[in-house]
Amino acid sequence: MPFQTKMNIQQIFKSKSKVKGVVFVLFIVLIVIILSILRKVSVIPPKNPILTVPIIPSIAPNTLQAPLDTINPHNPIQKLVFIWGSNSPNIPPVLDNYYISVPLITDSSISIIANKLGFSLAEKSPNTSQNSSLWINNNSSLFGSPKQNQIFFNSTSKLSAHVNTITKDDAISISKNILTNLFDTSLLSTMDPNPNTQFLNLNLALEDDPSETTPELANIISVNFQQLINGKPLINLSKRGETVSVVIDTNKKLSLLNVYGGYKNLIQKGKSELIDFKKLIEIAPNNAIRISYSKDVPSEAAYTEAKTINITVKNIGLGYYQRADNSIFPVFVINGIMSARGLSEYPAVYIVPATK
Repeated sequence: MPFQTKMNIQQIFKSKSKVKGVVFVLFIVLIVIILSILRKVSVIPPKNPILTVPIIPSIAPNTLQAPLDTINPHNPIQKLVFIWGSNSPNIPPVLDNYYISVPLITDSSISIIANKLGFSLAEKSPNTSQNSSLWINNNSSLFGSPKQNQIFFNSTSKLSAHVNTITKDDAISISKNILTNLFDTSLLSTMDPNPNTQFLNLNLALEDDPSETTPELANIISVNFQQLINGKPLINLSKRGETVSVVIDTNKKLSLLNVYGGYKNLIQKGKSELIDFKKLIEIAPNNAIRISYSKDVPSEAAYTEAKTINITVKNIGLGYYQRADNSIFPVFVINGIMSARGLSEYPAVYIVPATK
């Protein structure tokens, strides 16, 4: 994406060993190739594949207790100013660390999902690596990577204009039924019961992002599920930190399914001592990573080039960040409003490592 061209390596924590995120880069390249193949028929125009990720690849340290390094997605000379207001979060002294013993996406689950989505074995491409799978037919495509714990399904059928008005509750119910069919009922028990839901209008004649609209005008609805760990959100590498994104059309058919990580089973792996609020205030300007998406590519580019971004903090919570090696660590989740000179304001979500 254009706003990632000036990213630099910003060491958030000190670690004894650094393992380059080559696998993640190769995965992104493969996704670009897939989108190029489908550029004339894709539901979301491939010029701006924004329903995927703000990239925050991670590097595994020596031990589960060691901190992590990450790529800082804001301009290295950019200044972040947090306006904390009266916020004063209740921070426990320690939180458990976790490890995903059974990820949501495995070799077997990808094959099951492909079959349930209507792909035949003959439609599986022989030209992918041993760590990924690709199915393509006249109606849809499916990419899956157990190593990255991710899948991307895209219907390439012609998208209709608004057909039926679907309520938020109906959209959530339809999406839950899709997930139950593809996975099982146990997955929903780990999800936030009130997923983020957006009513969107996508004009395929324009290579632009879908615009948010009303249920009466929408032709697609995006329902974004976030997994929880002990009531705290699991942050994944996605547009809003969600684990699973389901997009349906107003015929109640699946248009997109993105799984960005997630777990079926967890095991507890030690504990992390947490920094206090004073330390959070000190390190946030240099260590905060925005995981939210403003509006569109031009807006992202403008915020990337802004010299100073002000973040008016609305609330601060604790969550868990899922690293590429399936280790899970505590992070602060900062919700607020970001602004910059001459630019529109947007809701923003930042994460800051919470471990000492």
